Amino acid sequence: MLEGLKHPTKFDKTSQSQAVKEFVMEGHQIALAAFNSFNLLTKIVRNQIKKNIDL
Repeated sequence: MLEGLKHPTKFDKTSQSQAVKEFVMEGHQIALAAFNSFNLLTKIVRNQIKKNIDL
């Protein structure tokens, strides 16, 4: 269906140093999102436990 379709990578679009910089920045953003989500999930679990204990 999509034979021959090739999506250029960062390394095809820009210099190697710029591509590496962008990958590092994206990795940092992913790590921050995971960390923030972890804190949110632990807060939800903690509130549910507290709610069930207070009954």
